Amino acid sequence: MKRTLQSLLIFLLCLFLLLAGILASVELWLPAAVRKFSPDYMSGAQLDIRELAIKWRKADITLNGIQLTKDGKTEASIASLSVDIRDQGLLSGLLGQTLTIDGVRIDKAKLTLEEKQGQWGLRGLSLPVPSDAEQTSQSHPPTDINSNIPEASAPWQLILNNFQLKDIAVSVRSEQLHTDLDVESLKLDHFDTASSTLTSEAELALNINETTISLNPQHTIKIATGSRLNLTLAATGALGTPDLKGQLELSRLAASLLQNDNNSEQALLSLGKIKLDRFNSAFLSKANSQVTGFLIEDLALFPQHQQEQELQKLSIANIEHHPDADRATLNAQGIHITGLRSQLAFLDNYKLGVQEELNTLLATIAPADNQSTPTHPPHNEPAANTANVTTNTEEGQKENEGEHQKENSNTFTIALEDIQLLNSDIQIRDNNYEPAVTIPIAIERLVVDQFNSADKDSLSRWVLSANIDKQGIVNSEGAIKPLADNMALQAKLKLEHIKLVTFSPYIEKQTGYFIHTGQLSLDSQGQLDGKQLQSKNQIDLRSIELERVSADKADQVDQSISMPLDSALGLLRDDQGDVHLELPVDGNIDSPEFGSGDLLKQVSSRALQEASVAYLKYAFQPYGTLISVGSWLSDQAQKIRLDSLAFTNGQTELSQEQKDYLQKLGQLLQKKEQLRVRACPVISASEEAWIIQQQTVQAQAQTEETKAVETNRTLEIKDATQLAEARTDALRDFMKTQFNIGPERLLTCKTQTDEKSSESYIHLEI
Repeated sequence: MKRTLQSLLIFLLCLFLLLAGILASVELWLPAAVRKFSPDYMSGAQLDIRELAIKWRKADITLNGIQLTKDGKTEASIASLSVDIRDQGLLSGLLGQTLTIDGVRIDKAKLTLEEKQGQWGLRGLSLPVPSDAEQTSQSHPPTDINSNIPEASAPWQLILNNFQLKDIAVSVRSEQLHTDLDVESLKLDHFDTASSTLTSEAELALNINETTISLNPQHTIKIATGSRLNLTLAATGALGTPDLKGQLELSRLAASLLQNDNNSEQALLSLGKIKLDRFNSAFLSKANSQVTGFLIEDLALFPQHQQEQELQKLSIANIEHHPDADRATLNAQGIHITGLRSQLAFLDNYKLGVQEELNTLLATIAPADNQSTPTHPPHNEPAANTANVTTNTEEGQKENEGEHQKENSNTFTIALEDIQLLNSDIQIRDNNYEPAVTIPIAIERLVVDQFNSADKDSLSRWVLSANIDKQGIVNSEGAIKPLADNMALQAKLKLEHIKLVTFSPYIEKQTGYFIHTGQLSLDSQGQLDGKQLQSKNQIDLRSIELERVSADKADQVDQSISMPLDSALGLLRDDQGDVHLELPVDGNIDSPEFGSGDLLKQVSSRALQEASVAYLKYAFQPYGTLISVGSWLSDQAQKIRLDSLAFTNGQTELSQEQKDYLQKLGQLLQKKEQLRVRACPVISASEEAWIIQQQTVQAQAQTEETKAVETNRTLEIKDATQLAEARTDALRDFMKTQFNIGPERLLTCKTQTDEKSSESYIHLEI
């Protein structure tokens, strides 16, 4: 009777171990904390064992040809299962045993993994969790099973050979995580929990159904149904720091953030595919790692959102990581990006929209800890010995210096080679203007040959082909040493058909002029050697039309270029209404004159002033030699000056010589319809004295009631202002009669006095 009872107990134990051994395989891919197992799929199943061998004294149990059938189909099979129980106590030694399973195959099982009171387990059956002492004894098993020395029992040693799972449904339930997984297949050739080294190969095909991860009571991450993972893995080496080789593919992943309070949902990302053709990683042991054939397809950040960032394809031919003690390196070759669709929105103060969106999101789901750590000890803490404090401080400083030197010596360098960006669109939206400025940029091809952060003299070459605002064409090529102490640069840039209306808000802010229409073409070549820039620029402005919208800013620009900007452009137009400029830009880029002022103002000032003076000197022959750039009277602004119209004392009519001169000016104004001229009358000090004298003579003649002396018209002038107005009236009448130039183009200003001049005149300037 006793033997019968023992045999029955042994059989029940074997059945118990069989079920536990089958389910123990789940421990390979679930968290290490899993120590409780239970099946949900045994009801209605039939277990067949072809052969059972038992050696009672050493408690060696072997089962061969095990099959689990359900509804007439084999759903699980084990070719061989052996158990070696070291202790003779049948029930007391459950944790002191070795379980070896060969040829495991499980089909169409359903498992539910759940967390209860901080413990993970499979629903239904529970085994004791080994204590720390039991885990420690695993590495030091007893050499003599009959020894009387008390010892803690060791956990199971599980050995799996030729392990296969197929069509396994796994549900995971906890407070933070709810997910359903479909294991299409899992193959494992060998695994030993007690071994210090790994020699295992595994293949896993996994489908992830709808998954929710609770971040906090307000927010939940949802991963949509349909994600798939394929993994081929070979692990060798130490158990804690193995070498991993294999292939990986993850596809159809979509994640969104749920707002639990209002049931709103925000899409975070969607992913078509991530693929690693071959990887060799020993990162846990800080050894070299390599990835060959890295691929990302159809990646979108914040899809269907204003800040959406989309990537059609990213491929990297080879990635290598070399963790050296002094200089770790990351090398990547063949970086090809295709179909980048980026929404770059600049918010107030030019904060990047997508970055602000991420910051807001992170602050919402993971608020920052505002509690500061006290820097001083509590006031009731006993004071330390002064000498000890000094010593500790010095030691701390030395320790900090050592850590700082260590950080500096342990540098990380990046080396990139063959970087290409193809067929990509970048939409720039600047919300700092009203209405917002939108600039679409289509990059056909951007190629950079190499970049090496460890080599300051490394030369990077680039080639760029792009379109701006659909019609503008951009081509550039050059070479640069981006990290050199004295940066070196050689570049060519060609712009064609750039719509200036697109950039009008920026130009308006800098110049006070709004652009109604116009195109820009630029052909530029330059080089930068250290701080010295030398460049040649051919600028073509076609059909450009300006409107003065900000008087203060426009006045500053007008003064800097010696004339109104719209007038200057009108002066420079050819017969087709286009402006052509050749503009060299040279100088020290660190110079305050070069860097502090607005570049547009500097370019305009130099180009328009020089070109205008040259044109006027040619157009006003034989008076061209009288044209100059300078200031007059108390005005310090540099302006383009024409020859003044000089008048003798009391003269108000134009002389023939003055009329001949004004004929040239009138013809120029007719040809350049946007050109305007200022006429400023000036009375000399000598003429003012003459006027006073004439007024005295006239008064005396009237008092003496003598015969009127024949006088010229000056005796009718009461003061200098009236005399100046009579002269400007004569000028306006001539220009209106001869050339139909009205007051909107011939502007007059307040009469001034010139103490230094010997004759009065009308000052003319453009």
